[in-house]
Amino acid sequence: MLMTVLKGEQAVAQSKALIRLFKQMKDYIVAENQQLIGNAGITEILILDGQKLESDIAYTQIYCKAKKSITIIDRYLGVKTLDLLRDVAKRVLIKIISDARCEGL
Repeated sequence: MLMTVLKGEQAVAQSKALIRLFKQMKDYIVAENQQLIGNAGITEILILDGQKLESDIAYTQIYCKAKKSITIIDRYLGVKTLDLLRDVAKRVLIKIISDARCEGL
C-alpha cells in the first residue's frame, strides 16, 4: 500500500522488485501445488474470491471492479494486458509501469 503513496525512481524500483518477488512466489506455489491446479503450463490459474479462475477471467474481473484508478506494474506487458483493460469504466485512470515496449501500437 505504501507503493501507491510514494513517488519517484526509488519507489518505482521498489515496486518492480516487489512484483518480481510476488511472481517468484507464485511460480513456487504453482510448482508445489501442481496436482491441485492441474497443468499450469497451459493456463495460468488464479484464486479470486475463493474461486479457481483462468487468469484472463480473474484479471478482467479485478480490472472491472476499479472505481478510481488502476496501476499495473508488469515486466512483460503485452497487447493481451491492454485487451483485458478494454472493459474498464471510462472514468477509471489506468497507469502502466513496464520494462516492455509495445511495438506497433
